[in-house]
Amino acid sequence: MNNEQALQLLQDVLKVNSTNGNETAVADLIEPILQEAGLETKRYSYKKDRTQLIATLDSGVEGPTLGLTGHMDVVPIGDNPWEHEPFAAEIENGVIYGRGACDMKGGLIALVAAALRLKAENLPKKGKIILVFTADEEMGGKGAKDLVDQDLLPYVDALICAEPTNLQVARAHKGVFWLSLETQGRTAHGSTPKKGVNAVEKMIKWLDRIAQTYHADDHEDDLLGKSTMSFNQISGGSVVNVVPDRAQAQVDIRTVPGQDHPELYASFEQIIKDLEAEDPDFKGEMDLFTNLYPLRTDDQDPLVQIALETSKETLDQAAGLAAFSGGTDCAEFIRHQAGIPTIIIGPGQSLHEPDEHITVSEFYQSIAWYQAIIRQWFEQKD
Repeated sequence: MNNEQALQLLQDVLKVNSTNGNETAVADLIEPILQEAGLETKRYSYKKDRTQLIATLDSGVEGPTLGLTGHMDVVPIGDNPWEHEPFAAEIENGVIYGRGACDMKGGLIALVAAALRLKAENLPKKGKIILVFTADEEMGGKGAKDLVDQDLLPYVDALICAEPTNLQVARAHKGVFWLSLETQGRTAHGSTPKKGVNAVEKMIKWLDRIAQTYHADDHEDDLLGKSTMSFNQISGGSVVNVVPDRAQAQVDIRTVPGQDHPELYASFEQIIKDLEAEDPDFKGEMDLFTNLYPLRTDDQDPLVQIALETSKETLDQAAGLAAFSGGTDCAEFIRHQAGIPTIIIGPGQSLHEPDEHITVSEFYQSIAWYQAIIRQWFEQKD
């Protein structure tokens, strides 16, 4: 696949509106090209119109396995106006615009092109390359989680994720630990509140206890900084003169390497038990609706060093080390298989913005960079 063919494929997938769904249409464009090149592909249905795609480039000789991953969904276009149509894939002055250009169809198609070029070179000589293209990443990595829960995610010896890093080598990101809380009470007239059980008051007590118990500043990573916690959503009640019988809140915790998510969840369960023991009217339910593990790969890991070295030959400016600000599907790979050396590298930095874009030049450079990293990684493993 030459640069022009790769760019055309990128434009085709950008024209697919895969906002929180419709990944099947993206897979429909990618899968035939992979199959025609001789890769084995498997589709997994996630939800209606939501497909996950795994493709394997197998040398036929036993050896190491390198994973390449990206997601096919995109976020909504938002309320702010765009100068370029979000799903027209317009190219202007060497820049390609569209929702998903940066996050992360640009990186995803660059992975496809790199894999096809290596296949044309009869590489790898040993082992295999596995491409994992997921659905529903933007709403908490739920597609990748589904692959793990069904034991469909393959085991790999190292992983490259094509999320946008402005062509820097990100080797870490915080974990995402999102809780949904609900308290139940009993309604009463606002003039006789003691006849009811105020669910909002119970929620305030619960959130206060969480703040007293979880000390985010106690958990710190020298690269990613401290863990954080914020109460970002709370609601309850219907009208001013009725004691509320229900209240909801959501808690956003970002963890750092070294924190144990099951232990963290157990500590929050204990808070509920303590409140129930103290207050017979307290009734609370908790749901961990997003659970992405933190990631960190050692700076001296061969995959990191290969990425840095090959960037000098393939990019206009050599890459440096970085950390990724948000969570990624890599967290599910880590949950599935702890300790995988992982890097996150991809074109662009305008993720989730109006007029999202990448330059055509950085798209072409990312293809060459992926190709060089993969080639050298297998050579070192030989």
